[in-house]
Amino acid sequence: MDKIKRFKLALRKNPHYFQLIKNLKNYYKKKYQENKDETKYLYLAALESLKAFLKGEIPIGCVLISPEGKIFKAHNLKETLKDPTAHAEILAIRKASKYYDTWFLKNFKIYVTLEPCLMCFGSLIESRITDIYYGYLEPKYGFSNFIKIENFPKLIIKNLNLSDIIIPIKIFFKLLRYEHYL
Repeated sequence: MDKIKRFKLALRKNPHYFQLIKNLKNYYKKKYQENKDETKYLYLAALESLKAFLKGEIPIGCVLISPEGKIFKAHNLKETLKDPTAHAEILAIRKASKYYDTWFLKNFKIYVTLEPCLMCFGSLIESRITDIYYGYLEPKYGFSNFIKIENFPKLIIKNLNLSDIIIPIKIFFKLLRYEHYL
């Protein structure tokens, strides 16, 4: 059984998680409306991650902001699209590039619920995105495990360390493990 089917089966067997996701959605909406700093857009990205969760995808969300304030949102669709590059960051970059008809996204800001992987970080560099904010450190696959951030002095890279942002990821893997042991 593939991961999405296993996850959806586990979710059906544990319906209280639907209520938890509904509560998280309300919480993230409130935090988005209340905050004025960088965390505002991370909570918008967290709302996007809940869409991935309900699809059985690893719940990572992303928001890309243009210099004019246009917002491009995306979430992981790796399993759905059967595409190893369908990470939230890549999909948001594709949307913005298509909208502006260019790959050159200088002065854009990106907000991701979890530290980008090395592939996504490379895509951010290649598309000239200068401001990278993420909600929580990814200890295994995050880009900072592979490169020295000091080598990119022109970038603004901030880990805002918001533990409430990764609740959907923790629930997701708990449900996958639960279904695995049935």
